[in-house]
Amino acid sequence: MSDGVYILRTKDGFRVAYCDAYYDFFGPFNDATMNFRANGNKFLSVFGKSEVYSEEKSVLEAAFGISRVIDETDDGVMFIENYPDYTFEELTSGKAA
Repeated sequence: MSDGVYILRTKDGFRVAYCDAYYDFFGPFNDATMNFRANGNKFLSVFGKSEVYSEEKSVLEAAFGISRVIDETDDGVMFIENYPDYTFEELTSGKAA
């Protein structure tokens, strides 16, 4: 199991949430796009109700606030920056390659 406080970066902003199953975000590797196929349902269930931040500084403050509540994680605070060219809607609807 790999858990942590994850910051998702998409075209429309940053979202932050705690998750206890990091590897569930990703499906098989796509050789054509050189990226992992996104598990849109997992991104939606974890980040769907998260506040959207436009600035990295603000989302980092929120992430460290969450991490202070959680005693220990495997990954600490970590960015997911695999999909910066997609909106959150595109990511969760399966359009992100």
